Amino acid sequence: MVTRGKVCLISGVLLVLLSAQFGFTAPSMYGPKGLFRVISADPEDMGSFSMNLHLFATQPSLDTGYVSSDTVDTFPAGATDGYGQAQVHISMSYAIFDIWSLYFGGHFIGDAVETENVSGRSRSPIGPYMGYDNRRSIGLGDMQVGTKLTWPLLSSESESKVVLGLDAFASFPTGTKRDTVLTQSGGDILENQGGVFRFFSSNGYDGGGRLLFTFRSPGETPVLFHANAGYIYRSFVPDMIANQLVAGFGTEVQIGYITPFIEITTEQWIHDSEEIYGNPPIRISPGLRFSTPVGLAFDLGGDFRVSSENTTPIDEESYVTTGVGTCPPWAVHIG
Repeated sequence: MVTRGKVCLISGVLLVLLSAQFGFTAPSMYGPKGLFRVISADPEDMGSFSMNLHLFATQPSLDTGYVSSDTVDTFPAGATDGYGQAQVHISMSYAIFDIWSLYFGGHFIGDAVETENVSGRSRSPIGPYMGYDNRRSIGLGDMQVGTKLTWPLLSSESESKVVLGLDAFASFPTGTKRDTVLTQSGGDILENQGGVFRFFSSNGYDGGGRLLFTFRSPGETPVLFHANAGYIYRSFVPDMIANQLVAGFGTEVQIGYITPFIEITTEQWIHDSEEIYGNPPIRISPGLRFSTPVGLAFDLGGDFRVSSENTTPIDEESYVTTGVGTCPPWAVHIG
């Protein structure tokens, strides 16, 4: 059975094995220097190399509908299932020059649903409704490569004060493709490929870019403000209806080896696609970064959704994640 205790144990093991960022910069989830999702325009030292291992995990409990095995009646609520998500991001970045760096990365993804065996609930799934067998899917996500250019505008001898930047990236469909065929595993677990309630791959060659802005205050305890704005193009979905505008804002205070920070990020549909894909996410993510003199950094933080819940059922043909997989109410970051 997929229990919460097992989820906590797995998360703890991943914390020990995967919580170090190797290098002399503090990378974001995607590879370039930054916070969690917000990328800094700050230049990186020429020749610097960083490697990032980042865990994102959550298991919210949601009220779900089910089908009775006795009467085949549909109950709109009555069961409470735990929807577990985990992603391990692995990325590397190298600064060819102070103003130009390259990065690439990928991720491992896991979905799990701990179902409640309420009286009368069908064991097997019926239509969009899950049975009381637990669900699981583990696989690879798409690979991303990118480059970051920076232009210091105002600077002193010791540090840049205002920096502009450009981040351009491309994504390749290396992730596990979704397959709805279920196989029995471990007695009470049904498995499928490519995600239970998410798509592990977009099934297309995608790309995009972000404009970057960073302001750094002078002094021994600098305050940094970051802003990102960009665009994501998805090739698999026709008519550009799944393309998105992305934006993020963050601030951090560097106090010796400890850096508290907070960011707000969102992905908004370009067209009137909410009727198709549901409400777009907005999240606030506070965190703490612990640096060391030897170039290791450790991040700890979380996501808190501030937008309305996305309740749109998943469309098996779109390769666009909707519903609970879009933006969970909360999540933990360890990196």
